[in-house]
Amino acid sequence: QVNRSVGFHVHVGFGSRVDKADTLFANDGCRILKAIAKGWVIFEEVFDAIMPPSRRGMQNQYARSNRDIFVRKGKNALAKIDGCKTIKELSDLLNPQVLDNERDRRYYKLNLQNMLWDTHHASKVTVEFRQHSGTFSRRKAYFWTKF
Repeated sequence: QVNRSVGFHVHVGFGSRVDKADTLFANDGCRILKAIAKGWVIFEEVFDAIMPPSRRGMQNQYARSNRDIFVRKGKNALAKIDGCKTIKELSDLLNPQVLDNERDRRYYKLNLQNMLWDTHHASKVTVEFRQHSGTFSRRKAYFWTKF
C-alpha cells in the first residue's frame, strides 16, 4: 500500500566498493559528485514543485531538504560544496546528523551516505535520490528515473 510515508528511491551507481571510496573523489568522481550536489541544491525547489506536498521542503522526515541546511544557516552552498576535499566531507555537509542515530543521515532527498566506505548497509557505491513519493505507476517511476 502506498501512503505518505512510502517513497520511491533511485540509486545511481558508481561501481563496486573499492578499498577507499575517496579514490573516486580524487578522479572524475569529485567533479561528478560536486556537480550533482550543486544541481540538487540549486534546483531542489523545482523538484519540490512536481512532488506532492508530503514530499516537499522539510515535510517528510525520510526525505529532508538538503537545500534547507544552507538556507537556515545563511551559508553559501556552492562555495561550501566546492570546498569539500573528500566524499565524507561532502556527505557530512549534505547529510548532517540531526537525531542521535547515525543512520538518520541517509534521510535526505539527496543521500550520499552509500558513498562512504564505513556505511554498513550498502554493498555498492551509489548516490540515492529519495524525494519521489511511493508509486505503483510504471509511468511515474520511468519518468522520475529518466529525470
